[in-house]
Amino acid sequence: QKQQQSFSDSLEKGQEVVTSSGIIGRINKVDEHTVTLQLENKTFIRVTKASISSEMTEQYKEATSSK
Repeated sequence: QKQQQSFSDSLEKGQEVVTSSGIIGRINKVDEHTVTLQLENKTFIRVTKASISSEMTEQYKEATSSK
């Protein structure tokens, strides 16, 4: 849980992340409790910081970097 909190605190605009429900997006804006993700050119969603999964984001990065 400390690792997830540390990950949530380090979120920055431009990072590609994965939510706990499997949504992949690039961070467009970070607020105190929410993050706005850009999914496509004009498609944005707001999610809570806690819904961004450090574990799933790492797995996604590993899978895409090995291509």
